[in-house]
Amino acid sequence: MFGRLRSSLRHPFYPELPATPALTATGRHTVLAGTFKELEQAAMRGAGASHAIFVLQREQAPPATVRQRNRLWEWFQVPAYVMVLDAGGRPAAYECEAQEGLHVAPHIAAAGLDTGLCPCGRPGPRLGVAVKRPPQFAHRRPRARSLSA
Repeated sequence: MFGRLRSSLRHPFYPELPATPALTATGRHTVLAGTFKELEQAAMRGAGASHAIFVLQREQAPPATVRQRNRLWEWFQVPAYVMVLDAGGRPAAYECEAQEGLHVAPHIAAAGLDTGLCPCGRPGPRLGVAVKRPPQFAHRRPRARSLSA
């Protein structure tokens, strides 16, 4: 879908974490990044992530469903953060750990953005689309870990 994911793709809030393309990943990695389908294929090959997965989407694509997020948790048991990529493959919007919407990259101009402080504490424009957490995750919180560790 995105062609070959550059190994230099970084989440703007976690630039110290290298993202391994899920398309060809095997074994354990700090972060895996790919479309839902690529992440599914990586899981079937036994690939894993120790800190997070970045779910890549195109602009205008529908958000990840609750069912998809359930599956990602079952496969990887680490937080999943959506990264919306623009036509040039750059992050246009990205989820933070609060998962209460998508922060919008500075190079994107859009009307109707929420400019209030995000629950994660970061300022800046964001799309106020709250992520619906599945009820069964209330008792299965990911183990406490720092994304930068």
